Parts: sequence; C-alpha cells; structure tokens
Amino acid sequence: MKVPVRATLLSVVFASCAGVPAAQNQTAPNSREQLREIARKNIITLPVELGSLPAQAFVLDSGASSLILNERIVRDHGLSMGKAQAASGAGSDSCRVHSFPESGVSVAGVHLQTQTVIAPLQHLETFLSTEINGVAGGELFLNHAIAMNFKERKASVLLETVRVNSADTVIPLQFRGNLCCILEAEIRIGNVQARGSFLVDTGALAFEVVLSRSLAQRAGLLPEAISEAIRFPTFCAESSLVLISRNAQVLLTRKNRTPFTISDVVVFTALDHEGSLASRDFDGVIGSEMLRKLGRIVIFDAPHRRLVLRTAN
Repeated sequence: MKVPVRATLLSVVFASCAGVPAAQNQTAPNSREQLREIARKNIITLPVELGSLPAQAFVLDSGASSLILNERIVRDHGLSMGKAQAASGAGSDSCRVHSFPESGVSVAGVHLQTQTVIAPLQHLETFLSTEINGVAGGELFLNHAIAMNFKERKASVLLETVRVNSADTVIPLQFRGNLCCILEAEIRIGNVQARGSFLVDTGALAFEVVLSRSLAQRAGLLPEAISEAIRFPTFCAESSLVLISRNAQVLLTRKNRTPFTISDVVVFTALDHEGSLASRDFDGVIGSEMLRKLGRIVIFDAPHRRLVLRTAN
C-alpha cells in the first residue's frame, strides 16, 4: 500500500544559473549558508504527544499529508516500528516508511484520529543543523484552524470559529484528497504569465515559489540549457531546482475581488520527472519564506476552506 505522504522540509541550496536574467531583488539568498539560515528561521513547531512518548516539538507542515515521526525518536526510546509501507515525496514516487504501532495522537492538546508514520529524517537534520523530531500535517490542517506568526515563530490551534474583519485578506482554499491548502494564483515573470493551482506549503522552509516542471514547460519558463541544476535533500529522495526569477509578481485569486498581489518574489522551477513536484495534484508550491515576507499572521482556516492573512497587532 502507498501511504499518501509527500515531501516535507523542502529546504534547498541554490546558485545562479546560466541563462537566467540579472536579478533586481538583491536580497535574494545566493549561498548554501544563507538558505540554511532562512530555513531555520522559518521553522515553527507545536507540541505533539504520541502514545507513550513524551511530548515532542513537531514542525508544522501544511504540505505534508500525515504526521511523521523521526525514526531517531523511536530508536532512542527503544520502541518497535510497525509494518513497512511505500510513500512518495518530492523527487521520488517511492520510499519506505513504517506505521507507528501505538495509538493516541494530540497536537497542542487537540486530539487527532490520524495514522502516524515513522521515517528517517536525520539527513534533513544534518542539512538544517537542527533537530527535527517530526512533522505535523495532514488531519491537523485538513480539519482545524491553525494560526502561524512567522515573525514571532509561534503557532496555535484555534478552538473558536475564525471571524474575519474588513482588514483581513481572505484567499479561498481547495482540498484534494489528503492535501489541504491549495489556491489559485498567477505568476508573472516579465511578459510571461503562468496560472495554476499552488500548494501552500509551510514545509517548504526556504522557498517563496516553486513551479512544477510541467507548468514551467507550458509557460515557456524552463531554461533550454541548464548548466547548474541544484540538487537538495527532501523527505525521501533528492530534488532538482533551477532559479528562474528573483523579481516575479504573484497574484493570489480572491472571491469576487481583485487579486492580492505580491511583488519581488523569488521563483524556482522543479526539474523532477517523478514525485510530488511532478504530480498533477498542483502546479507549484508557495513556501514559508513568502508567507514570512508578507508580515501577516497566516490562518489556515480549514473549517471554512480559506486562508486568512491578518495584520499583526
């Protein structure tokens, strides 16, 4: 059986690529260390209790379709792993995970019915130079309202109904299977416009926007000659990216209103032929770095299927 688990923590090292126009956004990172530091600053966690384990801080990942426990935690506590299963993620359609044999899951005191899987995350810990005890996604984002403050690196599960006010920006969300948080957006790079469905992925820690290979090809944005494709570690494989713009415009679709526009966006395209960034579920990813740069509190309001961008008090 293939568990619907997709890649998390899509932190990436990238460099300037031949054929890419000169960037105007001079603040865009251009080294491995800069990308690592951006990713580390965008990590937001909530406490998760699993079975007999003590509470662990899990990274919030709206792009993950499950709760994922680091294999290291299981070994450290002398626990056994359940049945091995196949999963998929960025860069690969097949990797191995195990089920967590104990019952009982809660995130910040909110009980979930989700199945937890166990996966080796040590390679991501090494890359980020920080502990990743696990990843919280799936049911948490599909059924609950989650408020994330990227400036303060804090989050909470909202127990009361989210009430919007006139100063809020509201973006409709679509759910597809075990994936929440898909919105419609248009990417403008020079005279090129690329429209599609984008997954809002807080696990894409160092990214602003990543296009799927197929969308980049359709829009004529995939470079013909790629001399410096960048490979980086993902949940269960490696993925390849190329930088295509540092000063794009992103227009987020709003219901019965003009689009919400964001300027000077750094955009990559994936080169993968398999895995989540090559799937047909969505045309690209909007990552944590773009959400952080908005300077808003971001509310994933699953009960009303909307993303609420709220000015921080």
